Amino acid sequence: AQTWIAWGIRPHALVGHGLGELVAACVSGVLQPRDALRYLVRLSELSPEAPEGRMPAHDQEGEGLWEVCAEMNFGRPKVPWFSSISGRLIDMHTASDPTYWARLPRSKVRFSEAVSTALAGSVNLALVSGPGSSLVTEALEEAVRDGLQVLHAFPDEAKESAAEWSHAMTGLGRCWLAGCDIEWEALHGGTRRRVCLPTYPFERVPHWLPTRPAMERSSPVVEV
Repeated sequence: AQTWIAWGIRPHALVGHGLGELVAACVSGVLQPRDALRYLVRLSELSPEAPEGRMPAHDQEGEGLWEVCAEMNFGRPKVPWFSSISGRLIDMHTASDPTYWARLPRSKVRFSEAVSTALAGSVNLALVSGPGSSLVTEALEEAVRDGLQVLHAFPDEAKESAAEWSHAMTGLGRCWLAGCDIEWEALHGGTRRRVCLPTYPFERVPHWLPTRPAMERSSPVVEV
């Protein structure tokens, strides 16, 4: 997410569920990455058999996470962030409540409702910065039918990792076509490359080959 922001793709709203909720909180400025990592480490200790890439679950009241959550340093949201628990825009009181984070893994997910609320304004482009899932696809389905463009930061898991850069550049190009201002210097690292050009001027003299009359065909032609 931070890479895309550095390229100039700055979000106007954030939505996430599971691990994505932590990412949204970090990007918005509510959570520090260090606190989010400590949270995940503790969560994995409580549920070591959780599927890879998914938010582990634990006790209903979040007692096992309370100590870590109580030590989090919360900031004020700089980017609107919609909660996957309430489905609404989160406020500072809720975002900085340790109980919210302690109960997050066991709370009912209202991700589709959060996405619908976030897209209620004049939004024409959505960037999925994590691996796609059926829940994400389902949540965006109606908006896509209404004309929303959806870009995925990463290719499908079945594709080779070598295709990630090409996939990202294609997505960045689509962002530019949609009217986003790209930070080109950040993309290219501020480097410049000399290009060898001819030493003579371009005189713009056409050199078309003479046309010939079309030959008669004795048999049908099939274009493949």
